[in-house]
Amino acid sequence: EVMAAEFVAQFERALDSLRDEDREILSLRLKHGPNSHQEIARELGRGVGACRVLLHRARKRLARKLLELGFPSSEIPHND
Repeated sequence: EVMAAEFVAQFERALDSLRDEDREILSLRLKHGPNSHQEIARELGRGVGACRVLLHRARKRLARKLLELGFPSSEIPHND
C-alpha cells in the first residue's frame, strides 16, 4: 500500500515535469485507447502522422523521467 502510494506520487511527478503538449497527447491516448491515432489527430487538429510522432516522443520523455526517478526499466512500457 505504501509502495503503491509512492509509485503513484513518483509517476505524477514525472507527468508534471513534462510539457503541456506531452501531457495532453498522453491523456488523449488513455482516453481513446491504443488504436486511437485518428481520434487524437481530430481532437488536436493535426495529421495522424504528426500525432504518432508526438505520442512517441512524449512516451520517450516520460520513460526518461521515470528512469531518472528510479523506476526499474522493466516496469516502463517501451512500445505502443
